[in-house]
Amino acid sequence: MKKRIFSSIIIFILSFLNLNFVSFADDDIIYSYSANHPFEDIPYEAWYLNSIEYVYNNNIMFGTSDTTFEPDTYISRGMLVTILYRIEEDFNDYQNTFLDVDEDMYYYDAISWANSKGIVIGYTPFEFGPNNYVTREQLLSVLHNYYCYKGYNAPPFKKTNLLTFADYHDISSYFSMPVLWACDYELIEGDRENKLHPRDYVRRSETARFLHLFVATFYSKECLEN
Repeated sequence: MKKRIFSSIIIFILSFLNLNFVSFADDDIIYSYSANHPFEDIPYEAWYLNSIEYVYNNNIMFGTSDTTFEPDTYISRGMLVTILYRIEEDFNDYQNTFLDVDEDMYYYDAISWANSKGIVIGYTPFEFGPNNYVTREQLLSVLHNYYCYKGYNAPPFKKTNLLTFADYHDISSYFSMPVLWACDYELIEGDRENKLHPRDYVRRSETARFLHLFVATFYSKECLEN
């Protein structure tokens, strides 16, 4: 009851301030959309709200429909590569070698580009697994590869020792360098238990956060607008 009263007070204040804010009550959760995004499935108190607004308004990520973002849906390999392809806007033709990447699928050009540039590789020369979910350490590896491809050379914010994380033993040796890189640039940090959860699948909300931090750190605003 107290939570509902508090939510009502917040909505009243926002309305009084003449902010474009619409809410949808669902049990004790208040969903909202504003002038900054059109999605009805984003709680107004969500930790990822600013990041979704950022990636949506910079044409980095879109919704799954005109009014839904599906923040808790896991992201696939094909989706992730398509997002980077959208940032890059490289519309040249690239050869595809993967038998499981159909030419009619939305991710065909993106995967062909990313594989040609060494940003992603397949499980084998002929299998990519475009519908497979992406783990946190895998996503950071793709972002690190893209960082290297772009030739960025920004100084890190700090020096990280992966051994200080409670679940450092869960970090795959193959992905230890990109995870360390992401920690140094504060793209990822430990949770309340000082864990990174490197092998957990990444949700769309988390992907928005990672991309928000990545683009804000390494990309200029002009790059997004051009």
